[in-house]
Amino acid sequence: MKTQILYVLVSDSDDFYAEQLYISLVSLRKNAPGAVATVLTDQTTHEALSNRGKMGKRLLEIADNWVVASLDPTAAKEYRSRLLKTGMRQYIEGDFLFIDTDTMIVKPLDGIDDVPNELALCPDHHCHL
Repeated sequence: MKTQILYVLVSDSDDFYAEQLYISLVSLRKNAPGAVATVLTDQTTHEALSNRGKMGKRLLEIADNWVVASLDPTAAKEYRSRLLKTGMRQYIEGDFLFIDTDTMIVKPLDGIDDVPNELALCPDHHCHL
């Protein structure tokens, strides 16, 4: 599998995004063991993960790559998350499949490299507008 799997994480101890990401990565490892997992995050989140117990330390180890962006740490985490999600291409080169942290991988991702489109999207809530 050549297409890297990309997650965006902006989190603190008041939410469960890091825990969701950890579970998603575990499901990725089980169902797509050859996938390269990259996490795009901000410096504040990255530095705090080692203080979040066993899960935080395991999360730092389970991802293949961490891309850490320097964003204003005083900005709201929702704003920092939006900046990273709308600016992914500024930080990540090559093909990637962006997956939200609350996504469980339940079967292999075989064939993802064969998608012929430059850009492919999944509707929010899998519903037509």
